[in-house]
Amino acid sequence: MVSTNKLIIKDLKVYAHHGDFPEEKVMGQFFVLDFILYLDGFEYKNGEEIENTVNYVELINYVKKEFTGKNFDLIETVANYLCDGILENFPKIFKVELVLKKPSPPVDVFFSYVAVEVVKSRT
Repeated sequence: MVSTNKLIIKDLKVYAHHGDFPEEKVMGQFFVLDFILYLDGFEYKNGEEIENTVNYVELINYVKKEFTGKNFDLIETVANYLCDGILENFPKIFKVELVLKKPSPPVDVFFSYVAVEVVKSRT
């Protein structure tokens, strides 16, 4: 039997300094990230060792480190950068869906957020 599992991380809030406007680079803001991560072949019959799956604590720490480690002008760029890094560093993940939300861009109108969605896979 072949299985595909999804690891879902919703509303991960990370403070960073991404944006095209100078004030975004100085002040920073919270971003909200939603991930769907596709895992190949997890079977509970193989045991409950963390090595049989993706350690989501390690993944979240990786995302936080990479997301805050350098500044990007465009959320499209940082979203693609994160997806590429996840696929390179977490071999059990074969597909990543990321919605990166920017709730507080420096504009003088009100809306919930602006977002980009990136979907990447190994094949």
